[in-house]
Amino acid sequence: MIVLPSWALLLAPIIGLFRDEDRIIVKCAEQRMYCVVSQQALDLMDGEQGKLAAQAGHGFVHAFWDAERRHFFRALRYKYGPAAVKITLVAKDHRDLEELATYYKDRTGVSVVRDAGRTILPPGTATCVGIGPLTIHEADGPLSNYKSLRKPKKKNPNFI
Repeated sequence: MIVLPSWALLLAPIIGLFRDEDRIIVKCAEQRMYCVVSQQALDLMDGEQGKLAAQAGHGFVHAFWDAERRHFFRALRYKYGPAAVKITLVAKDHRDLEELATYYKDRTGVSVVRDAGRTILPPGTATCVGIGPLTIHEADGPLSNYKSLRKPKKKNPNFI
């Protein structure tokens, strides 16, 4: 649990907080941010970890900003919740990313990340989609069909 300042008491009834003496304590289900990376984009990146990290970072941050704008109290619960969990998954191609974005758009923050084409990817390549925050139960839909990002099996001198 996280202790918040007393000004947060104003938001308590709205975002699911309760008062404990002179402090506010967060009481909500753990929420998670997801980034689903396209396997096609991973293949084009060819082990470039920096590129992958930048794209996933864009996915997480822009999805959270979208949630702050369109699902404010959900974003607030994530921000002051018990943990800032982030999970990276892998999809087959950009069509999967678009389908996930469409499915979750009305439920939480969503951001499809398209590369600007300044380095190794062609401009406009859909690399990943950021989704969240979601509770573990809300992620039981289409997200449950994807596996976690793992280290590639092939030996690449650029990949640690």
